Amino acid sequence: MRRMVALLLLSLASVAAGCNKSAPDEATASARAAATVQTEFNVEGMHCASCPVTVKAAAEGVGGVSAVRVSMADAKAWVTYDPARTKPGAIAAAITESGYKATPVAAP
Repeated sequence: MRRMVALLLLSLASVAAGCNKSAPDEATASARAAATVQTEFNVEGMHCASCPVTVKAAAEGVGGVSAVRVSMADAKAWVTYDPARTKPGAIAAAITESGYKATPVAAP
């Protein structure tokens, strides 16, 4: 979301300045998407409907995170992020600091 807002503001600034540069092309957008990875986390301590909201907000607060999905029933979170900007340990630490012990699940 933050990235979309930044691109929108950049585009508006370019138009206001009379610049005719276009937004990043599809190849650039595809390259950015390919640069992201998803890691699954075990999350302990979620017991009510607001718990996943807190976990999601904590993970989204880490720079480089682009998407988060949380399941209280499965005690899991799936986080998509740019590995050049953050690591699973930093995401787990942010979730843990919000009150829920999080550990990345090792890839098979």
